[in-house]
Amino acid sequence: MSKTEVKTGKNLRHDPERSKAEFEEFAREFKSESDRAAVILGASKLDQLLGMTLERYLLPSTVANDNLFSVNGPLGNFSSKIDFAYRLGLISGHFCKSIHLIRRIRNSFAHEIYGARLNSGSHRDRVKALVSPYVGHSWFLDVKNTYFNDEDEVRADFSSILGLMIVRLETRINYIETATDRDATRLAPKEYNNENQMDE
Repeated sequence: MSKTEVKTGKNLRHDPERSKAEFEEFAREFKSESDRAAVILGASKLDQLLGMTLERYLLPSTVANDNLFSVNGPLGNFSSKIDFAYRLGLISGHFCKSIHLIRRIRNSFAHEIYGARLNSGSHRDRVKALVSPYVGHSWFLDVKNTYFNDEDEVRADFSSILGLMIVRLETRINYIETATDRDATRLAPKEYNNENQMDE
């Protein structure tokens, strides 16, 4: 895909109707889960999508055994993927903070043995912080009222934001243009590039 296609939004892989159908399927399945399962599965989905986003953008490995995304690799955990995606400019600072909030909620739920609920204690406060920037937006209210209007208020807020974040990342992946070897040469002095054209 060319830079022009990226800027103008021309992408044959992005199908709004399919995206809507997938979101509706997500909403149906998500509503049947407990708070614990919803948080853990939702965070896992964001983790997976961030990994796909980074893999789509980064140059391929020069070695067969690439451990970049392995469990003990530099991008093997959720937090490092979030921070690296932000530092590369693939997600905004605000989006970065929002995903970190979901990661913290996930971590808390993972350590609570019984009765983990989104509408209790620190979880409720984190969900409130997560949704506060979006509460006045019509698209947030549309999603909440259309898909999660029969849920507890806090759960509905969390589900709406999580669903929108997943859709945002899924769409973002379609518009990423992979980095190239030539991008690296632009960082070097002009004289160096002229002397090393054989490397291009």
